[in-house]
Amino acid sequence: MSYTIENITNNDMDIVIGNTNASINIYFFGNYKCSFCTTFLKEDLPKILNQWNDKVKFTIKLIPYSNTKQESDALKMAIAVNKYGNYQPYHEVLLKDANIIFSNDFQDYLFEIMKYNEAIATFFNKDSLIENYLNENQKLLKKMGIKGTPTYIIGNKIIKGYISHNELTEIINNDIKQ
Repeated sequence: MSYTIENITNNDMDIVIGNTNASINIYFFGNYKCSFCTTFLKEDLPKILNQWNDKVKFTIKLIPYSNTKQESDALKMAIAVNKYGNYQPYHEVLLKDANIIFSNDFQDYLFEIMKYNEAIATFFNKDSLIENYLNENQKLLKKMGIKGTPTYIIGNKIIKGYISHNELTEIINNDIKQ
């Protein structure tokens, strides 16, 4: 089966930032180890959310960047924290320094999160469920002929590579006019 934009669906493991009922859904395929992804998430996404407030939601579909256990744990925890905790502080830790995932302090941080939130710990330990989700995100991009991150899908448009706040604003404006 070949994949098209119409095949992209929301999944309860997606990370949604912004108004969940917004009329414009921007799918963002990315990873915290991708410097262009983190630039967008740190600098441009807050501007977009401030500017478009209730009209835009970002559906983040995380993509594995490497096959390390540390990265796998970081992505699994991102999904678990988003589902059963407060995602923003975790998100900010990863945005500050993506290489933190290789530190003992980060491993301690993961254990602390699980220690104080049983739902997160239980979900985090459902390895195959989360890994299947991450692999499906990666396969989806590959089947659409996309090889890298960040990738944005807005309406029927696929945008490969980093775009700035201004470029995205122009695309959103055009999408609203149609």
